[in-house]
Amino acid sequence: MRPPAGGGGLASFSARTSADVFRLADWPTIILATERFVETAGRLKLDGVVFRELPPP
Repeated sequence: MRPPAGGGGLASFSARTSADVFRLADWPTIILATERFVETAGRLKLDGVVFRELPPP
């Protein structure tokens, strides 16, 4: 799934509600995840990833 052409950034892009994790095309090293995904990763004690909350728009 890609954001619409012409930029607009994350604010103008609406992801499917069933997706818990996705990657931005312009920043392949950044993975966006839902709070549910982050909580599940914590419960499973997964490591090797740093989660940071996005600043408000």
